[in-house]
Amino acid sequence: MEKLLILTIFLFSLTFNVMVADSSNISRLQLRSTEVGDTTIAQSTYIQFPNKLFLLELYEYQASTQGLDAVQHLDLNVGGGNTVVDWVTRGQKYNDISAVYSAGVQMNITELPALKQLIQTSKLHSFIQAFPLRNNEQLGRFDVLHYYSVPIVSDISIRGYNQYIVRETEPDLFYPWTDIIVAVNRFLDIYSRVSYLSSFDRLYGQKGWRSWLGVRLNYSFR
Repeated sequence: MEKLLILTIFLFSLTFNVMVADSSNISRLQLRSTEVGDTTIAQSTYIQFPNKLFLLELYEYQASTQGLDAVQHLDLNVGGGNTVVDWVTRGQKYNDISAVYSAGVQMNITELPALKQLIQTSKLHSFIQAFPLRNNEQLGRFDVLHYYSVPIVSDISIRGYNQYIVRETEPDLFYPWTDIIVAVNRFLDIYSRVSYLSSFDRLYGQKGWRSWLGVRLNYSFR
């Protein structure tokens, strides 16, 4: 069932990218594994339209060797990226948990006039999202997410997330991760990921540090 779902999403992203070929779009298929054998298969599609409206779809399937149930996770984000502060909405589905819907704001650090020179020099891409409106306690009543991506040299780049999730009855979660990405060619990357989780969670995994090694296939239609 999982393989069929991954294939369906993969084919959907190919078809959708063809339909929006005049927009900026990138899709990725990833496989990564930890030092103890936890394995994740991920598929994502990011589309930015000419007016900078964006759509991000992400599907992940993670199998654990540490006695945890496999986790399936589907995210759909839609938002604006035309100004420094814009709107963003998100739908999430984890395993047997009812769909979770969020609405919030996004600060596009890349659009800040005060950082224009630095951004042009470093080619930094970064934003902060805050979701105060959520409808599920297990996934948090409020969360803040910071994304960053910056090239280091021609074929090496760094990207990552810093996410903080506020919950009412369970401990709050701090979940940062960083990828060091090496481009083999325009279609294939290899990467190393370091992640940290502040508290055990059945969906996010074990508390503490983890390291991953992965490959990703990149494809797009212009």
